[in-house]
Amino acid sequence: MLNPFPHLLDYSFFVPTVLRMVVAIYFIFIAQHLFRHSTNIEEALFPIIGKPKRWMVQMSASITLLTAFFLFVGLYTQWAAIVGGIIALKHTFIMKRFGSLTPFGRSTNILLTVMCAALLFLGAGALGFDIRL
Repeated sequence: MLNPFPHLLDYSFFVPTVLRMVVAIYFIFIAQHLFRHSTNIEEALFPIIGKPKRWMVQMSASITLLTAFFLFVGLYTQWAAIVGGIIALKHTFIMKRFGSLTPFGRSTNILLTVMCAALLFLGAGALGFDIRL
């Protein structure tokens, strides 16, 4: 079957850019949620670490914000996509027990993980600082 809109394929190089921007905005929102609700997170009892200290929560939020920055700018995109996928998976698995501590639902976190996996294979796309090979 023929493609109904063949001229739209000229813009396929911008698809990873749109994915990067959307994932970065979601990670900025996650980091903002972590900074804002750090006292609630400190009171929760996690299985391995127990009650997290304030610096642990701030470190997690800072890494999330730094990942969002790298994805938004398009610098070290594949590394940021790996870290972002780990962050999204972490929020997916803690959703079962600590649903009030995560800003998004399980399906959104799974979607973020898939988008990070796509960015891992697609690269930065247009308007990124990564060099295409």
